[in-house]
Amino acid sequence: MRSSRDQRRTEFPGRSGWTGPPGRDNAGAVSEPVRPPEEPKAPASADEPKVPAAEGKVSVASAAGSGREGLGFRRPGERKVPAVDGKGPPPGRSFGTQVRDAFARPGTQILLCAVLLAVAFPARSSGAIGLATIGAALGVGTALLWPKAPAWLRRPPSDVTTVMVLTIVLAAGLTVFWEVLTESPDWQLGDWGPHHAVLARIMPSLPGMDIPVWNHALSTGDAPLELYPAFTHLLTGHVALALGLENDLPLVLMIMAVVTYLAICVATTALALRVAPKPIALGVGLLTLVDSGAIAHGGTVGLFRWALLHSAISLAFSTIAALAVLGALRKPRIGMSVLIWVFTALATASHPAGLIATAATMLALAAVALLASDVPPRRALVALGHVAIGAALGASVWMPLAARLFEYGQHFPNALRSPSKLLEDLLASPSPVTSFAMLGYAGYFGLIAGLWSRKAATVFISASALVLLVGLCDAPFLAFDLAPGPGIARLGTERLAQLARPFVMAAGAYGISIFVGSALRAWKGATTPRRLIAAGLIGIMCGAMLRAAPAMWWNAALRASSEARAYPADHQGRMELTRWARIHASTITPGTWARAVFETDTHEHMHLTAETGLPTFHNSWLPDLLLRERIEDLSEASLRRFNVRWVIAGGRAPSFGDPSTEITLGSFRIREVAGWDGKFARIERGTGSVEVLRLDDRAVEIEVTGNEPVLVALGTGYYPRWRAHHASGAEEPVFALPSHEGATLHVVSAWVAPGKTTFTCDGPLPSDHDGRFLSMFAALIAALGIVIWHRRKLRIPLLRRIAGLRARAPRLAQLAVRYGIPFVCIALLGRGCAQDREITRSLELGTGIRPTATVEARVSDGEWQTCGYSRLEGGYYCAGLVEAHDGMTALLNDAMPSWAFNTPGIVVTPDDPDAEIRIKLKARLAGTYWIACSGSAAVSVEGEAETSITRKVVAYADDGEREITIRSTMPGADVWSFTFVREDTILPPRPYLDAPPEVAPPAVRAIR
Repeated sequence: MRSSRDQRRTEFPGRSGWTGPPGRDNAGAVSEPVRPPEEPKAPASADEPKVPAAEGKVSVASAAGSGREGLGFRRPGERKVPAVDGKGPPPGRSFGTQVRDAFARPGTQILLCAVLLAVAFPARSSGAIGLATIGAALGVGTALLWPKAPAWLRRPPSDVTTVMVLTIVLAAGLTVFWEVLTESPDWQLGDWGPHHAVLARIMPSLPGMDIPVWNHALSTGDAPLELYPAFTHLLTGHVALALGLENDLPLVLMIMAVVTYLAICVATTALALRVAPKPIALGVGLLTLVDSGAIAHGGTVGLFRWALLHSAISLAFSTIAALAVLGALRKPRIGMSVLIWVFTALATASHPAGLIATAATMLALAAVALLASDVPPRRALVALGHVAIGAALGASVWMPLAARLFEYGQHFPNALRSPSKLLEDLLASPSPVTSFAMLGYAGYFGLIAGLWSRKAATVFISASALVLLVGLCDAPFLAFDLAPGPGIARLGTERLAQLARPFVMAAGAYGISIFVGSALRAWKGATTPRRLIAAGLIGIMCGAMLRAAPAMWWNAALRASSEARAYPADHQGRMELTRWARIHASTITPGTWARAVFETDTHEHMHLTAETGLPTFHNSWLPDLLLRERIEDLSEASLRRFNVRWVIAGGRAPSFGDPSTEITLGSFRIREVAGWDGKFARIERGTGSVEVLRLDDRAVEIEVTGNEPVLVALGTGYYPRWRAHHASGAEEPVFALPSHEGATLHVVSAWVAPGKTTFTCDGPLPSDHDGRFLSMFAALIAALGIVIWHRRKLRIPLLRRIAGLRARAPRLAQLAVRYGIPFVCIALLGRGCAQDREITRSLELGTGIRPTATVEARVSDGEWQTCGYSRLEGGYYCAGLVEAHDGMTALLNDAMPSWAFNTPGIVVTPDDPDAEIRIKLKARLAGTYWIACSGSAAVSVEGEAETSITRKVVAYADDGEREITIRSTMPGADVWSFTFVREDTILPPRPYLDAPPEVAPPAVRAIR
């Protein structure tokens, strides 16, 4: 039987041996036109003469061929011949015949059957089979039609698609968070309360920068714009004024949060676009947009639920700066340099996390210079210099802030994990925490592969993520002697995961692109039938995904938007509480000062302070309010000192206060504290009386009646900016007085002469001018760079000089290698020898290639067994008894409510709960040391009596190197930790906390 194709060729002899233009045959395979050798054609009859091709009419074969005629153009006078190549019906075929032939095709029959099954049996397996068949048909159809699609659709302009991807992510974000942008929120949980309270107190001073340093209503007095980054509050306040929303500050805060979050997501998508195809980058950007994350790991939980707004703004700026770095690596331009300077400076000024991001960026650029091959190393090094200029520009902001936090602030570090613990945690769940774990693990794969890709952008993103993730473990800090140290002792390492999030997500896009690219390359040589089968399977999978993806997206989007509307319970009770607070706040005067303490460990009550002005606090740490010197307990003396009048509990009766005064407002119960007298100023020494005449955030004015100077203490936390001036103009020195007998923390006090004295919180601090000259120098360098680059007469000579230096670089490099390596080796040897003779900063076992301590273990009163040392792992092992190694501990603290310091120490894991350990090592001790352990230990220093230690501060004289013995019984199956660090490695000297003299200074006695 002949095929229909052979039959057509017989019916139309003019097509004999000609297969038409390139196309696909009935089987779908690509066919190429084959033209047979031309032969003279005999006339159809004796009366019909042979017509030469040049002057006769066009044959069917020529009409179907390539060229102008093959495209359907006719010469004058020639007749139109019906096409037979599938573009038109052959002569004699009716429309009905064409329909019948179409329905006779197997593909059409299968598709119609699938549609029938899907419509007729939607809830049965037959319908599911029909839907799968429809998906496969769509996949096959797409595969057949895609090569014929217009070039602009198959390969659209890169710039256009980039803008489209970023626009889609932005539009999706606005859709998800639109209600958050337009609806004023209720009392939000997390840190929104403190943000609201701080912002509300500075709004009367805006616009402008003349903001009062002190705030009496927050906590027990604080300097929130001095001990926490002020940039975000000042920016938000001015945005509120610009939008006319100064009376709806919670809405302004949410607008800032949404804008910040969308900026992070769009910037993350832009990073992914640099290392992955656009569809993959789009998918990663959309998933980033609705990713929940965790408290300190970013995502919607970190920003919208817990209000980590300051660090999020810093992350947005640092991510944009990273994009500018990538632009500078691709093509150095002065515009990119300016972007690096500006956004790096803003990132460092917005939050201390910006400094960590800047350091990670510089290390990543060093990795680019060493590993990338598509850009010259000098380009990465120049970009590194631009990042350094940006950090220097912000130094006038972050250096004073860092100094103030170190000297006067609380600390909230996170415990550092050991490398094995970190690896175990990462394998259990990715970090940064994400709702889409597969994307996190793809990021790990992309991170590792990207380091060796030799492409600058990929290496930069991968190295940035790797540096930040490695910072979660203790190994680098111990290996490079960064601990003990004031910075590491206070380092909140979990914030590193938040900084790493954009880079891990972008690395995830790169990792996915590697998998997809590998699959595509595997199908390059596949036959057309195989490709169509694969297209059908892809169509089925895409169809299934299309049915599931919308629900998944809207569930994630709903979860994301819900995080921004996390409110406490009992709305009606809170409204009643607000009315009560507004009434009682109006009764507070300078002579009858009062505070309310909430018996909670959360801080949404700060919304109450923002809305009514009632001073509130709770007896634990408060975000944004980091002053170290504050109320430290709820003893009767503390309550009296800080004028606590009310105690408020939710859902239960307060634990103290006068029960007869208890009232109930919804779920809140309020009691008055017995003994409250409203006296903000009290005489501690001397005789006389004191009255408070003025009490606001800018000044406290008192009047002393008596014949001699008296020591007056104020009921507010101490800060070194406080100073006092007598009405005569004479200055009266201010001192830090323990808030009550035996207290660790302090309040403001001063010896004052009779008459009026005014306290103001505007005195100078030693750190006020830190970083100013560095910022000015960086600004000068930046300005010179811009001027030189825009002046051809200056730019060309400079570039020529740089080119000359580059020409001499190989010779200089040879000299550097020849003399530099021996010099560095000698310097390191000298440094090592000097460190061995230095005073010991902390006791550690060591992790080198040889042991530096002796570790022994036993059970009960058995024989001591010497533990072996593993050079590979740097630990000591006694089989079946204990394993000991160096690690980071969280055992020491100087004052509540701060969290424990990160300090190096000895970590012992018992294999036997009854094991006892003995450690012997040598060290040179001199000075004051802080010692602590998780259980108890006996510490014996050569020449000193043995001391039992749980928590202790001990001073040692410098008697040279001495042997130290530490002995302890393991606390059951728990890990035992021990730390022994020198005081000055974790605490600054605080001479300003010296107690006031017993009698008034002569200068005060001389005041008349």
